[in-house]
Amino acid sequence: MSTTGRRRSVEVRSLWDAHDVQSRGFLDAAELRRLLDSLRKKLGASGALSDAAAERCAALLRADEDTGELRQEDFGRRFTQLWAQKDEL
Repeated sequence: MSTTGRRRSVEVRSLWDAHDVQSRGFLDAAELRRLLDSLRKKLGASGALSDAAAERCAALLRADEDTGELRQEDFGRRFTQLWAQKDEL
C-alpha cells in the first residue's frame, strides 16, 4: 500500500473513531449525521447539512435502513466511494 493509501486509511479510521465514541463498532443515525456535519465544517462549508443531503450520504454509505446504523467494517470502503462523489452531493 502506498504512503498516501496508508495515510488516507488512517485519516478515515480517525474520523470513524472520533464519532464512535462508545466504541460499539457502528454509528447510529445521529452519530452519522454529526460525522457528516463535522466533515463539512472541516472542509470550510457553512451551515448544517440538509436532511436530504444527509439521507443521500447515508444511502451511499449504505447505513441500515431499519436502524440507520453504519458498521465500521463497511465504513472505510464506502466512505472512499462517497468522497469521490462529494461534489455531486
